[in-house]
Amino acid sequence: QGYWSATGLTCASTWQHCDAVLAAFAEAARKEQDAALARVQGDEQQELVASYNLRGFPTVLRFEEGRGTQEYSGDRSASDLARFAK
Repeated sequence: QGYWSATGLTCASTWQHCDAVLAAFAEAARKEQDAALARVQGDEQQELVASYNLRGFPTVLRFEEGRGTQEYSGDRSASDLARFAK
């Protein structure tokens, strides 16, 4: 019953532009170890993607208290992603 907060990245395994942001996301996770970062394979988790009304990959979404609250639209660098994840 507890609520959780995290930052999630949704990708599709066959999309090359997801690879670059995935590398930056992994680096952000190493930089910001106090933040919970999670990755979802959107092409394999279509029901989950639909439940958050995600329309494209990659998508970075902040979750507060178990709900998607903010979609990231900034630079896809590791440092900016780490700041967003705080």
